[in-house]
Amino acid sequence: MLKRFSYLNSKLRIKSIDESGIEKQTNIFHFSKGLSEKIDFELREKMLNNDLIFRLNFDKETEYSYSLTLAFVRGFWMDPKLKVYSNYKESSLGGSLLDGILQGMKLFFKQQSRKKNLNMSITNAKLKNHLILFASVTGELNYLGATRAKLGTSKVQLEIKEFVYLELQSYFSDKEDELKDIFDVLQNNY
Repeated sequence: MLKRFSYLNSKLRIKSIDESGIEKQTNIFHFSKGLSEKIDFELREKMLNNDLIFRLNFDKETEYSYSLTLAFVRGFWMDPKLKVYSNYKESSLGGSLLDGILQGMKLFFKQQSRKKNLNMSITNAKLKNHLILFASVTGELNYLGATRAKLGTSKVQLEIKEFVYLELQSYFSDKEDELKDIFDVLQNNY
């Protein structure tokens, strides 16, 4: 749990001291790059660096505080990993943050495919099959259901959709080959 908090807040430094045993054990949890370090670990652990097509990291501040890191990976053998956190707790059912991220990606890739006269169906399922994604949002949030496992803040969905779209637009402005690779993956569903 301490490790998760330090990934989600890169400014946080946690020192844990355990004196319950014979030897004193000290652990320091500090990840200065935040969620970006988490995705580095996932890519190394799953040996996916060679299959990485693109990676996106950003932090944004509005009324809400956003942190997102994602990797789009070529491999079809990969188990996708999508983790979404709201106010430092995992939103296991996703909700508005995850929905907005996927909508921003679909909007960008659909517009780009139309420019290239490609007739493509870009679905959430296709995108999710190739994603390793960690995202968090903090602020005054609303949830759906009694378990608070699904985020239901529509403004979060709208803002993150726009942020993702604009970040992808900026990232791919000079990376035509990577964009072609993504279309190839999505069309052939590797």
